[in-house]
Amino acid sequence: FGQIRTRKGGGSAGHNGIKNITAQIGPDYDRIRIGVSGSKPEQMDSADYVLANLTGDEKEHLKDLKREVNSILTETIFSGTLAQETRTFIV
Repeated sequence: FGQIRTRKGGGSAGHNGIKNITAQIGPDYDRIRIGVSGSKPEQMDSADYVLANLTGDEKEHLKDLKREVNSILTETIFSGTLAQETRTFIV
């Protein structure tokens, strides 16, 4: 939880919304991905896992995480370039 990855382009990873955006504007657009966690129970469906409620610890960090993403978006808007990087914001 809390890893922020920025890059241009990439695959959909099965995400229908991303597939739709790519179909509309092409694959070459800036992206910001926010990690939910890496420990999905084997018997749980991926969609259910991603859409599950946040834990108390995750909820505590959400405000700071949103502030960091907003900062990245602001930098991108004013500079015209999205930095290609991965930030582990919350450990």
